[in-house]
Amino acid sequence: MRTRYRHAEHLASGVPGAVTVVGLRESSPRARQTDGSIRGWVAMEEYAAVIENLTSLRVTRLPLADCTETDIVDRLCGVDANVGIALMVGSNGAHSEAIARRVDVRGGPTVVTEIDLATATMAASVVSTLGRRGISPSRGQVILACPERAPLLGPVLIECGVGSVTSWSNHDAQDFSLRRLLTHNDVLVDLSDSASRVGGKIEGSITLGSNPVAAVSLALTGLLDALNRRTLPRVDAQVLAACARALNYLETSGLQPSR
Repeated sequence: MRTRYRHAEHLASGVPGAVTVVGLRESSPRARQTDGSIRGWVAMEEYAAVIENLTSLRVTRLPLADCTETDIVDRLCGVDANVGIALMVGSNGAHSEAIARRVDVRGGPTVVTEIDLATATMAASVVSTLGRRGISPSRGQVILACPERAPLLGPVLIECGVGSVTSWSNHDAQDFSLRRLLTHNDVLVDLSDSASRVGGKIEGSITLGSNPVAAVSLALTGLLDALNRRTLPRVDAQVLAACARALNYLETSGLQPSR
């Protein structure tokens, strides 16, 4: 595949790989109100700055406005051959996954989405939270509120050895509130808008907080470094689980990442 050749060339030459940060922006009012990651070109610049400051990767930027899925795939598959990784920001989980699959099929660069980064970060938080409470992952009971917003989070938690993962959607709220479910489970990963409905974050829940870029920056730098050193064609649950385990190790060991 094209991606494998790109990575092989970088590994053979010893030259740091290149990553392009793709900022997607949609101008319609409906698009601006949809769930998911921070959007637009401001996010693109923030992620590019993190990569430039914390890695040796060369960074380019690709701002795209009001593009169809096919347009985005075409642009990603047409980037410079030196670009082995594309970080895509500003799109929801389902859309991001669809684009990543199509780029993979066409042999384009390895696509990393901000949903991927959030998934690894939240999975690491789940494992560390269970550990702090003296619960082994295999005995942990986790609720995912609106898991469709991070499609790989459930599989990643299973890969990390979590024993029970239960999905909850907004349609379940009338019969089973999140607060009620949390009394019978160990951890809630809240990807819903429940905080705005109930007047604040539910105690004991895990979210990305108010600054997603800062929250996922460590996952970003580690994952990009790993992808640059290997010939992985795409990011999947196993790759993200490995990233989550590494993040958990850094936290529990007290190690600080190099800058």
